Amino acid sequence: MTGPVRSGPVRRDVKPEPEPVGTGSVQFRSSLLTFLVNRFFFRFFFTGSVRCSGFPVPMPTPSNNNNQCVVCSKFNMEEGMAENQISPPHPIHRPPPSSQLPLSPTSISSSVKIILDILIRTTPQQIEPALASTGIIPTTEVVVEVLKLSYDYPFSAIKFFRWAGLAHKHSAHAWNLMVDLLGRNRLFESMWDAIRSMRQEKTLSLAAFASAFGNYCASGSFDDALMTFQVMDKYGIPNDVVAANSLLSAMCGENGCVLRALDFLETMKSKPEFGPDGDSFAILLEGLEKEGDAAKAKTTFGEMVVRVGWMPANVAAYDAFLMTLVRGEQVEEALKFLIVMKKNSCLPGEGNKFYKSISTSFAMAKGKGRQAKGKLCFHPLT
Repeated sequence: MTGPVRSGPVRRDVKPEPEPVGTGSVQFRSSLLTFLVNRFFFRFFFTGSVRCSGFPVPMPTPSNNNNQCVVCSKFNMEEGMAENQISPPHPIHRPPPSSQLPLSPTSISSSVKIILDILIRTTPQQIEPALASTGIIPTTEVVVEVLKLSYDYPFSAIKFFRWAGLAHKHSAHAWNLMVDLLGRNRLFESMWDAIRSMRQEKTLSLAAFASAFGNYCASGSFDDALMTFQVMDKYGIPNDVVAANSLLSAMCGENGCVLRALDFLETMKSKPEFGPDGDSFAILLEGLEKEGDAAKAKTTFGEMVVRVGWMPANVAAYDAFLMTLVRGEQVEEALKFLIVMKKNSCLPGEGNKFYKSISTSFAMAKGKGRQAKGKLCFHPLT
């Protein structure tokens, strides 16, 4: 549910910035007052939510009586920003999963190319009339393809999404992309508007919340990510261990943030409804491998064995743990754990990075004459 990787924010059809207007000028005060009034008006009357301490509090969503896409009434503030040449916050940069990798040029249909050209080259005020003039009826596939390629143009994507919603109801896939697109561009209020609309359209699933977890964590808003997990059951999505693991994965995906994930593990251990399973520990051990924290990896591995036991299928956990020790220059320690794993019928995957790494360590040791001293006296593959 993620989109293409960007190298930086993209501005299109933006006029050169005017000279700064003095904060004491009538023009500046009038513009600021108008923006603040509009912001409050649209948030309260159109989005159905207010914010408390920076986090959206659910309120009843207005009913939709004209069969128009629910999101149509919910992006007014962002449209106003676009039409007044106000840039979105600096977008979040994180790699997309394989399911959302950019399409190859040869796979882009002619309809998608026409629409993308309009989104890139047309001013926000003229996008919807320009789209209507094409005569294109956006199919579900076209909407998905356009959204995948529109992450650098969030305001234009919102306009397109509204226009396409007039033809038919959006698919769950399209909604998930829109949620992720808004989150990637730090438009979190509108992201929540979309989530509420998905609930009303009965297209909401864990995928939307997983996207929110990832984008909040990528922006450093770990408390908001945790709060999202805590309120998701109010939107009809259970905060079970699968959802908790999704949050763990989002936390561990950010450099230096595994400690936050370990704190959340303590919460999981006290909650039977989403207590940690083998996947939970595998995610944490992979995060600790990335950070090279052998001490915490040993503690976490021990907790895993005590809590969920030895699980031969949990190969990822054993791989990550042993690699953390090897990279921490604790090869002998890794070999001791390997022997214990073998006794419990739990081994890392055949031909994986651990075996390759340990073989390299043996070769280096032999070259230095260390093997002759008995420090490394057997090959792990035997």
